[in-house]
Amino acid sequence: MLKRHLAKMGVVLAVPALVFAATAPAHASGSTVTWRNKATGGCLTSAPGDIVGTETGMLTCFDGANRYEVDWYDSQDNLENPNGAWTERVGRNGKCLTSYSQPGDDPNTPSPVYLETCSSPANYYEQWYEEWDGSSFHLRNRQTGRYLDTNSNGDVYALPANNGNYQRWN
Repeated sequence: MLKRHLAKMGVVLAVPALVFAATAPAHASGSTVTWRNKATGGCLTSAPGDIVGTETGMLTCFDGANRYEVDWYDSQDNLENPNGAWTERVGRNGKCLTSYSQPGDDPNTPSPVYLETCSSPANYYEQWYEEWDGSSFHLRNRQTGRYLDTNSNGDVYALPANNGNYQRWN
């Protein structure tokens, strides 16, 4: 009788452990991602030839001749209260994808998106939520609440949510 009771308790304890294991994130912190825009098919990039290293833009996802950076390192390492947010750090230069806007800014005016040296773990302007809608991601800036957006010219900026394909990334 005692053995049967202990066996039942073991099953009861094992089931929550299995459920917890199945809810792990789809990718680990520190993994490499390439952000391809759904509307343009272009990839979010940084031009390594840029001396300041702050330009972002869109281009064909593989350009072997120019060797643009299209690999981004997704990380939650060393973030203060990550709360599901990630930093998007470009490969070689240690700079983070950043967007600023000021309270009271016109919501129809795009906010700049650029790279800056990754700074404080509490710099929420450098952090992005990766919101999955079932077919693509929407990258929402933690501080501003604006979404990573682009256009057919390859400009990259942030705007409030508009559910358009220019704000969808895979």
